[in-house]
Parts: sequence; C-alpha cells; structure tokens
Amino acid sequence: MLFLSNQNFFSELQDREEEFGISDIQLGLTTLEEVFLNIAKQAELESAAAEGTLVTLTLTSGESVQVRVTAFSLGICLSILKKSSSSWL
Repeated sequence: MLFLSNQNFFSELQDREEEFGISDIQLGLTTLEEVFLNIAKQAELESAAAEGTLVTLTLTSGESVQVRVTAFSLGICLSILKKSSSSWL
C-alpha cells in the first residue's frame, strides 16, 4: 500500500480532478459521537434487513430511503392516514 503525505495526496487529486471527475474537494472533521451514531445506525439497518423489517421508500424526488418498519412507525402512519381521511369528509 502506498502512503502519501496529505500535501502530496491533495496535490495529486487536484492535478487529476478532471480525470477522476472531481468537481470539489472538501475536508472535515468527524466527532467521535458522529462515528458511534453512524455505527449504531448501520447496525440497526443490518439487523432490520436480517429480520425482514427493512423497506425502501422512493420519494417523489426519485431519491430512495431505507427505513425500519415497526409497530410504532406503522401506528404513526395509520394516525396520519386517519387524520387525512377525516379532513376529506
């Protein structure tokens, strides 16, 4: 594995932006809390996929979102539908 200094790495990326299709380069710091939250979220999604409770919703924008279906979230959806249907009456 080849290790480059940060300066060499970013210089190489800048020199080859067009080749790699890069339009912008940004660097940010991640907090330890963000790392743990991302790990927990990934573990929850993997667990839901294994249990068969993971569904993919396609938004009107065309973007897809994976959500875990639970009795609680189903209850919220039913409440929203009930409120929506009563307002049509």
